[in-house]
Amino acid sequence: MQAKYFEYRLEPAAQAIFESFQKMKIEHHASSGKELEDFADVWNLLNVQLKEPFEKEIGIPIDRAFRLCFGLKEFSSPPKDSFDVLFIPDQKLYAGIALNYSLPETSVRRVISGLTLTKESLDAENREVFDTKRHFQSRFRAFARLPHSTGPHLAWDTFTLEESLAEVVGDMSFCKLPSEWDLPSIYGAVQSVNQTLGKRFVQQVRDRFESCGWRCKTEVKGFIDRNGASYNIANDPGEIDVLAVSPDGSIIAQVECKRLSPSTDTRTYRDDLSDFYGSGKFVEKANRKHEWLIKNQLVLIADLERSTGARVKQTAIVRPIFLTLFPNFAATRATDITVISAKVFFQRLTTNPLSWPTSLEG
Repeated sequence: MQAKYFEYRLEPAAQAIFESFQKMKIEHHASSGKELEDFADVWNLLNVQLKEPFEKEIGIPIDRAFRLCFGLKEFSSPPKDSFDVLFIPDQKLYAGIALNYSLPETSVRRVISGLTLTKESLDAENREVFDTKRHFQSRFRAFARLPHSTGPHLAWDTFTLEESLAEVVGDMSFCKLPSEWDLPSIYGAVQSVNQTLGKRFVQQVRDRFESCGWRCKTEVKGFIDRNGASYNIANDPGEIDVLAVSPDGSIIAQVECKRLSPSTDTRTYRDDLSDFYGSGKFVEKANRKHEWLIKNQLVLIADLERSTGARVKQTAIVRPIFLTLFPNFAATRATDITVISAKVFFQRLTTNPLSWPTSLEG
């Protein structure tokens, strides 16, 4: 019998793009540089901000919701000499969790539903092989609701569940919620978390530059020239996250800090390209800021010397750059502005703090 299978081959040019992105991801994860964001800090912030709204909407605090999922392995296990997959009637599971943790069964259902794949949810998406906008994925939903002659069952394995919960925490920090949990007060709380983490990312970038001897100004909304005249850029061309002056004053880094979710699949690849390229998108906005800085370089130098105490050369080169929390697929497209993970950038900069990493020079 001839085997039947689906094979998808990329054109050589596309293959080269994906290979280059894989190299970026490998360099990021293999880098000995310090991460700019700690998972424990993210979880602690989410826990504080979501405690009340999650309990109001779902019925229990978010830490208890995650704890009951992690605790399933304590009172449920697969048959001996079987695969490490549990297959339990959903009604029995809900009742067992509620009894074991002294929780309302309705709250348990709401928690588990946000982590469950169902046939109905998959059908509702009208998913096809090349549909890149799939939201119901096992990466975020470790439970599968499956039919059985005795009634619906939930299937899962402990390892996948624990990995999935970490993915859900990460996604929530980028304002991405399971649809079952996407309620006004919960969404408002994760928005607050996202904004706080975005500001922390800017501060981390500033601190890393300063640890290499660079002088920085953050959240730049305007400048003051040597005569005391003010120049407001907050609305046009727009606020700049970080301006950093090299130790020898020969380089001014125009840094756009982008705390964006990881690029993991075709859906996020397409989103990344859409975010960065096109009318009114990140690259166009950064180019407009760069043009303003070049046109008003004497104002820029005067303000940086006043605000940071740096000695800036009149011939200083303004270098725009996007620093991302994770490797971003937008980095695979050739552009005048480098897109690079902050962890990799600072690992390279640390080796020679007095200059711009040569591999970034255009």
